[in-house]
Amino acid sequence: MDDNLIKAFAAGSERVAAWAELLDRINVFPVPDGDTGRNLALSLYPLRNMGHDTDYVEQRLLLAARGNSGNIASRFFTALIYSETILDLLSAIKKGCDLARQGIAEPENGTILDVFDALCREFTDNFTPDKTSDSSGLDIGKTIQALELAVKNTTNRLEALRDAHVVDSGALGMYIFFEAFLITAFADTAPGSEVNIKPDIMLRPVVETFRGFLEPKTFDSAGEKGFCVDFVVEKTGDQIEESLGTHGESVVLAEKDGLVKIHLHTDDREELRKKAESMGRIVSWADDSIESQVREFGNDFGKNRPTRIMTDAAGSLTRAQAARAGITLLDSYITAGETSLPETLCDSAQIYSLLQSRVKVTTSQASVFEREQIYQGMLEQYENVLYICVGTAFTGNYTTVEQWKKQNNVPKTFAVVDSHAASGRLGLMALATARFADTASTAGDVLDYAYRAREDCQELVFIDRLKYLARSGRLSHTGAFFGDMLKKKPAVSPQKDGAVKMGLFKSREAQLEFALDNLDAREKSSGSLLVMLEYSNNQEWVEGTVRPAVEKLLPDSELLLNPLSLTTGVHAGPGTWGVASIPI
Repeated sequence: MDDNLIKAFAAGSERVAAWAELLDRINVFPVPDGDTGRNLALSLYPLRNMGHDTDYVEQRLLLAARGNSGNIASRFFTALIYSETILDLLSAIKKGCDLARQGIAEPENGTILDVFDALCREFTDNFTPDKTSDSSGLDIGKTIQALELAVKNTTNRLEALRDAHVVDSGALGMYIFFEAFLITAFADTAPGSEVNIKPDIMLRPVVETFRGFLEPKTFDSAGEKGFCVDFVVEKTGDQIEESLGTHGESVVLAEKDGLVKIHLHTDDREELRKKAESMGRIVSWADDSIESQVREFGNDFGKNRPTRIMTDAAGSLTRAQAARAGITLLDSYITAGETSLPETLCDSAQIYSLLQSRVKVTTSQASVFEREQIYQGMLEQYENVLYICVGTAFTGNYTTVEQWKKQNNVPKTFAVVDSHAASGRLGLMALATARFADTASTAGDVLDYAYRAREDCQELVFIDRLKYLARSGRLSHTGAFFGDMLKKKPAVSPQKDGAVKMGLFKSREAQLEFALDNLDAREKSSGSLLVMLEYSNNQEWVEGTVRPAVEKLLPDSELLLNPLSLTTGVHAGPGTWGVASIPI
């Protein structure tokens, strides 16, 4: 595949991930469950790996697809990924449009399909490939404007969108993808950079382009229930499509080499699973409660604050918890084998199981392009932004955002605080700051509080086996061997200069005693605390033993029980747990 095309697929996927939060916020169709951004980010992630065998990427698209829009997009892209150069795009787009519609039980206009159709019309009418020079005369600016118009028109094509006065979330997601894709694919600059941008055409501000279409006015959530289900089966019969009509709605199907991917909404999850088992062996299964998602949708927590809080997902906050607190999360990525996903969307139990099986699991930051798109999105959407960033001793995120601010003359309304922290200490700082912002008068007051929180927040991370730190490169293998041989279980604390060793223990019970002594001293000197207890693959022990002990010790304090950030968990390993605290 042409190098610019490879980069174009990656640029589109990364940009959708960067704008996922906005897509979730306007997702009112087919149900107002606020998950289209998340689902598209998951579904399109395989497009970042177009250097692999194309058949492999197609299968990954099949397995990764989530939600209504994600599954429809996946079908479209199973055609587009077979383009070797830009000369192949016209035929691939036509085929992708057909595949997208054929996989939907009841295709509807006013959706993601409108963008695919607009793209197909533009290429059919205006694409004039010059086969002698491997270039084309496609007017990129005109094509992007046609996609913009297609997205805006969705508002009047479906009643739910018209009532809410928003554009279709999936359609906007595809506009966001193809604006980056086309500018990169048709770039005049020589390959070599992370993303090639055509000199005379730049990415336009999304919020400005679609202003007036991004704030849901009203929506009907009455009676929404059931489950959004995605599953893959190895087909053993020939009647899969015909047998699904009575088991749900919003049905989307795709097939590849005997694997059949099915998405639908159903009221009876258990009956559907029985039906799936009768079709063949279930390869994967995922479901979300529509009722609970709809219940959360539309609650724009933090809307009236003087500043919007952003932090890194390395801070041990769940995505749902961050959303309820009005905090934007910037994900790192976890790579296990051939699969790489945002850390807040990974199956943590599976990750810890893979670590115990000695499967290579690594962490990485989002690309610079993706991170900068997130920064830009925050700047466009909020008058004031405060990014409480993971400490510079742990990642380069602080350097990246400061360079972006300098290069783009970003105003002081976008403030950045180096937290000197990671894991629970980082998350608790962000959470406490967000709570303070609920009653703060100015953005300056919120910034001042964030600095105070950095000084007041503490954390102890208790590690069970040193070998995982050695495997991740955080500790010498010799040190890990002797540490495990002597049954040492260290406690560390994330600080400005890195993880500082706080003690060595021979048992979990000794670790717990040390943690309780620390909390007792904190409470006596500072008063009531907000405490975050963190678990890896040991939730039962932390919840059943640690939590009651802390509740007994600190009856007037507030306790949170959170999964340890997978960024920390991958390096520290199974058995790790932590305690973070801040005075309240």
